[in-house]
Amino acid sequence: MHYKLLTLVVLIALTGCQSHVTTIPVSRNSEMGRAMADMDAAQKQYQKNVALYRKAMMDYEKTHGGDCGNIFFSRLSQPIEVVGPRARIHDLQGSSRRCGYQDYRVKIAYADDKCFVVDSVEVLEKRTK
Repeated sequence: MHYKLLTLVVLIALTGCQSHVTTIPVSRNSEMGRAMADMDAAQKQYQKNVALYRKAMMDYEKTHGGDCGNIFFSRLSQPIEVVGPRARIHDLQGSSRRCGYQDYRVKIAYADDKCFVVDSVEVLEKRTK
């Protein structure tokens, strides 16, 4: 056991820790800085969208007598139908320990013209497998 730990310590000491991460600060005004800020904002918005998907699935299950507990987002299909300039019909899939994978047909209203910022999610029906 100690031999493996000693070997690892020696290996790290001889090779160094190569993280390829720079410590050079990046200005938010630079092209790279703006790209990093945009990526960060997109990631935060994606997390907000996922929270709305989860809430819609769990609320649907509660109002229809389901006992799935926590439902986690699995996937969202491409739009199946465009029902308005900022509204689309999608298939949404969630999963939980108690119920496994569950499929739902949902109407998503978006707050932006690019249909990325989710404003609301309405479960239209639960899909049977």
